[in-house]
Amino acid sequence: MLRQPTAVAPCLTGNRGETNDFYLNLIAPAAFGEITEPVIVKNEEKIQASVVIAPNPSAGRYSVMMPQDEHVSGYEILNANGSLVMKKTLNMSKQFSIDITHLPNGLYLLKVTNQSGRQEICKLLKN
Repeated sequence: MLRQPTAVAPCLTGNRGETNDFYLNLIAPAAFGEITEPVIVKNEEKIQASVVIAPNPSAGRYSVMMPQDEHVSGYEILNANGSLVMKKTLNMSKQFSIDITHLPNGLYLLKVTNQSGRQEICKLLKN
């Protein structure tokens, strides 16, 4: 017996853009034969407390704070086209400041790298 697709719902996101746990039903078209059970994929990885950026949006000056035991080894700032506009290496800082007042207003992406090499990408809005 072929299962009928259920209602489609968009992924829910938190206030910082991260995706929470999700379930995915994979339903093959009838051309692939009969499907008795849907395949369920679940994202088990929980992201702990995220990077805190304040104020955001701003005129170009931001304070960035890392969660708990994380320290930053460096960061990159990309423009809306994905081009690198700024790169800085830090000495394992837990808190640091960013100044992009010299850049045009718009949306930027901040890619922060922690001491273990894990990267997190956050939005910066400059107005």
